[in-house]
Amino acid sequence: MSHLFNTQVSIVYSDSMDEYSAKCSMKTMAITDEYMVKGYYRHYDGMSLLKHALHNTCPDMMKSIGEDEHGNDIKVRDSEGIQLANAKIDEIRNGFTEWLEEQSDSFKERLTTMYNRKFNCFVRPKYDGSHQTFPGLDLKALGGKYGVKSVYPSQKDCVWMLLQNGGGICDHEVGTGKTLIMCMAAHEMKRLGMAHKPMIIGLKANVAEIAATYQTAYPHARILYASEKDFSTKNRVSFFNNIKNNDYDCVIMSH
Repeated sequence: MSHLFNTQVSIVYSDSMDEYSAKCSMKTMAITDEYMVKGYYRHYDGMSLLKHALHNTCPDMMKSIGEDEHGNDIKVRDSEGIQLANAKIDEIRNGFTEWLEEQSDSFKERLTTMYNRKFNCFVRPKYDGSHQTFPGLDLKALGGKYGVKSVYPSQKDCVWMLLQNGGGICDHEVGTGKTLIMCMAAHEMKRLGMAHKPMIIGLKANVAEIAATYQTAYPHARILYASEKDFSTKNRVSFFNNIKNNDYDCVIMSH
């Protein structure tokens, strides 16, 4: 930016506010003229547009198209001004590429190394759950009721991910067996002593389906399923006492 604006520019990032601030030692023609966008109500110089470039935003410029009966401006968005500001912001961004081309090979290499160490140093872990056997899982019953012949590799991997991390997000597509993943993961957490009393929370419309899948998958499991009747005002305290005082393999209830 010092090269582009022909003056000393300092940029500071505040981690706590997630915000950039930019200052220059003196305003040059590049800032006040070349990169200036004049709006109806205010002007945006190069330093203002630089902040927008850093924050990936654009000025929301307005203009007046007349006055109402009270003498107040009738304001509309200044689409031409916004387009011009966007074009100037793109010029600022492209200026970095042009400046970088002029730098020495050693500098480019140093910058590449710095970038890779800061941003390209993370590898998404791959979870291989193929070794799991899921004791107590009744595939025969699942096959008879849901047509499930075996556990998909993606389901095994997802259960293993949940066990390794003590939880996680299972964002599989519809129809790939997320409900069974929840049931298997909860049951394995209980079996391995990772959770004392696992609880599955679902939408009210899905609670009965989750409970039915769990009971089919693990016929000998002790599960507590909250029906609408259990959550009526008079039965609610009794239901929570039931959770508290009994050792269930899983508790299933709605939000």
